[in-house]
Amino acid sequence: MEDSHRQQAINARGGTRSTGGNGGGLRNTESKPGEAMPQHISNRRGGTNGTSRQAWRERKLPTSQEQPPSLPAHQFVSSEFARLSMSTTTVIPAGALPQLAQGLLEKLQKGEMECMICYDMIGRNARVWSCSGCYSIFHLTCIRKWARAPTSVDQSGNWRCPGCQAIQLSPANDLQYWCFCGQQLEPPVDFYLTPHSCGGTCKKPLDKSKLGLCQHICTLQCHPGPCPPCAAFALPEACGCGRKVVTRRCIERDEGVVSCGYQCGGMLSCGRHYCTRVCHKDECGGCKVVVAVACFCRRKLDRVVCGQVPVPGDVAGNGIFSCGSICGKLLPCGNHVCSRECHPGDCGDCELSPESVSTCPCKKTTLRALRRSCLDPVPTCGQECGKYVSCGRHECINLCHLGPCPPCEVLVEQKCRCGASSRVVPCNVATSTSDEHSFICDKKCEKKRNCGRHRCNVKCCPSDSGDNHFCMLECGKKLRCGEHFCQELCHSGHCRPCLQSSFTDLSCACGKSSIPPPVPCGTPRPRCDFLCLVPQPCGHPATHTCHFGECPPCTVLVAKECVGQHVTMRNVPCGSREIKCNRPCGKLRKCGVHPCGKTCHSDPCDSDDSSSLSCGQVCGASRRECSHTCVAACHPGSPCPDVRCEFMETITCSCERLTAAVPCEMGGAATRDKAPASQRKLSCDDDCVKTQRLKSLADALGIETNGDPLTAYGSSDCVQEMAKRDSQFVTAVEDRFKYLLLGPKSVACVTGLRVHVFAPLPKDKREVIYQLAQRWNLSSSSVGWEARRYLVVHVNSKSKMPGRLIKLNVVAPLFNPGLDVDPKLVVALLDLPGEGDISRVVLRFAGECELIWLNDRNAITIFTDPSRAATALKRVDHATPYHGAFVLPLLGSGAVVHKQLGWGAPSSSSARAPSPPRAHGHRGDEAKVEEPGRGVWLKRNPVTLVSNPWKALEQDKGSSSSGSAASGSVEARSLAAKAAEDDQNVVDDWETAYD
Repeated sequence: MEDSHRQQAINARGGTRSTGGNGGGLRNTESKPGEAMPQHISNRRGGTNGTSRQAWRERKLPTSQEQPPSLPAHQFVSSEFARLSMSTTTVIPAGALPQLAQGLLEKLQKGEMECMICYDMIGRNARVWSCSGCYSIFHLTCIRKWARAPTSVDQSGNWRCPGCQAIQLSPANDLQYWCFCGQQLEPPVDFYLTPHSCGGTCKKPLDKSKLGLCQHICTLQCHPGPCPPCAAFALPEACGCGRKVVTRRCIERDEGVVSCGYQCGGMLSCGRHYCTRVCHKDECGGCKVVVAVACFCRRKLDRVVCGQVPVPGDVAGNGIFSCGSICGKLLPCGNHVCSRECHPGDCGDCELSPESVSTCPCKKTTLRALRRSCLDPVPTCGQECGKYVSCGRHECINLCHLGPCPPCEVLVEQKCRCGASSRVVPCNVATSTSDEHSFICDKKCEKKRNCGRHRCNVKCCPSDSGDNHFCMLECGKKLRCGEHFCQELCHSGHCRPCLQSSFTDLSCACGKSSIPPPVPCGTPRPRCDFLCLVPQPCGHPATHTCHFGECPPCTVLVAKECVGQHVTMRNVPCGSREIKCNRPCGKLRKCGVHPCGKTCHSDPCDSDDSSSLSCGQVCGASRRECSHTCVAACHPGSPCPDVRCEFMETITCSCERLTAAVPCEMGGAATRDKAPASQRKLSCDDDCVKTQRLKSLADALGIETNGDPLTAYGSSDCVQEMAKRDSQFVTAVEDRFKYLLLGPKSVACVTGLRVHVFAPLPKDKREVIYQLAQRWNLSSSSVGWEARRYLVVHVNSKSKMPGRLIKLNVVAPLFNPGLDVDPKLVVALLDLPGEGDISRVVLRFAGECELIWLNDRNAITIFTDPSRAATALKRVDHATPYHGAFVLPLLGSGAVVHKQLGWGAPSSSSARAPSPPRAHGHRGDEAKVEEPGRGVWLKRNPVTLVSNPWKALEQDKGSSSSGSAASGSVEARSLAAKAAEDDQNVVDDWETAYD
């Protein structure tokens, strides 16, 4: 059934398909009786019908006598081939197409053809476009987009093929879907044909030589890719010499002219010799036979090429060239000889014969006297000669005379070769070509030669000629190989590569990798990836690859002692030299007193260029007159010099208000009776007396003394400047330091660590806090970026109050949001046990908080979100609330009551204080409230707390805060009761509280 449908589809296209012999198919291949069959048709039919293949090979071409008189032989044969080619359509058999076309055909049939633009497979139903240069196939839509893209368009506006980059002249809008042979637009889909083929005869011309030799067309079915070469026979051709007629295929005519292989034998242009070349069709060319010939005067013989002889034919008895000498043959007059150069033909009559001479020598006067022979003198006319002399520009000024005119003596201007100078000389000198008459000036040419490196420097250089500036020096540059020099003439640009080569193997150091010869000069050594075979001095195996030269230092890690023999350092590369530990040397120097103060170094500590025992260091021995040391250079074996001590010491007055720096001045002959600087005092002035009097009066009356802010804060410039500009800020910071150091101890930790966190402040204010913390000996650190940089201050064992303060009383400062950080954002990690783990803070809250270590057991975290801080307070082990150096204002009984935080309350026996209730405003009317002791979050309406949320459940000792504590307890109990009623609203974490 399938074969019948296939046969019907083929018949619908106007042809028949036969399956015979080798399985191939033919269309319209029925031949007439008695007609010769082409070879490809005979092969496909298997030789069963028509003329056999052997008979076609051995056929006899029809001659002009066997043809009708109306049709020549060559027209008959060409018409037969054309009729056979046009009347047959061959279905594509296996192996009939070139490799490229066969590959395209198989990919199209299997559906594996890929579009080079979109990388998608080209289906049978797709509209395609095929390039005529590289035969690549693309989707029609893809190639149109490519043709419109700016990257594919050249300067002339034409686009390039993506496969071969050939210029395409058709615009993008004119691209259409044609079959491969270009005969049918929009070919229909047929599953029995090659995809995108019309099924008809290809009919593309098979002549690829562009010479017009082949007139045949492709008879295969419409196919992708290039057509196969023409297999038809061409017309019979005669060879070049015409002895033989040869019949060839069309494809063989591009290989050259038909030749029979015999000698040509044609007469050459000289007319004396024959062509000895193999049969050819072009001209035989000139004769190159060397022959012996004589000159015209028969005085000289020479051997010349026969083709250069201008006289054709036999020249055995005649001369054929001029020797350049005077002929010398006797003229017909018998009195004179020929004065012409060697010439062909007769010499002619005598120039002085009466028949030849009818005028005077200047040809102005006709002779009247009769001359009977050539020996009679020629009379002159006595006038000016008037003939042009040898220069060709001036006339002869002498009287009429016999013979040639004398040289021209007219003065003319003669220029030198370069044209820069000139002189006045006779015309015959100016027109002379001899070197002795040439005019050369002394000007040197400054133009550069063609190499661009050297200058001409030739005197009177004829710059019009480019050859004069051709550099004739040797280049001499080193070639790229690095061993040889350029031996060519000096030139511009890079030198050519070195032409030297080596004919031995170029191998690596170990010989395992090599480059076979010939090796061009300058070739680098081959890279070898094998390990080096040279034994290492240390005994370790080599870890580096094959190389030339010394091995690099060993990289095996070992333990080595430093050069100063102080410590043994581990994990040091074995090949390292001069290992130093950066510790002081400590070895005794040559003086035997001072240790070497240099860092760890190799021996010796002293240079041996001096015979002195002094090491050059400062002596350092204690002086006898004072407590200072000797500053002289090392002087072993001799006492310290008795000179005056110039060490500066600070002395004060009796009230210590005035200070001054004075030299010690002890020692020496002039200062033996002078008191030491430690026993000297300054004299108090009137201001000291007034200050002492006011201090005594204030102590007697019990009045607090307020000092000057500029002197109370020390001598720091930034603190004094801030005190002038904003004294309240400086006072507020000092109040927090006093409360932090002198206030009640905190119950948050066992060790009583006191810490305060300042809010983000400008850089100048942070610097003031740093300076004040140094005066109080408080530990300070900062964390965060500039926009949110927090400053943390805490008390250490060396913290103490400075000598001068503006206010001596300790008052708990109120919370200031512009100076103090919100305590809801800080979680304290205090008194951590040795096995304490805070990795949950680092892992869970990374990026949401700043972790600050105060010491080995105490740390704090600062959050940006109070809800996340509350979650950390509940989830993290050993987390406690933060208590700063301030108190929060509490609302109670219609008045503001100050409640102290943490410090001063009774200590708790638990390591972790219970979490107090907190209230924060959130979405809508809901708020998150943490129940004391439960650590969970509840969905509640906002609750206003009138007590301190951090100490609501703790009892104060003071009577003034008992009411606040009671109210806080009542509030906490009410919150606990409500939390018990709403257990169904309890969630595990704040992150799911509002889901």
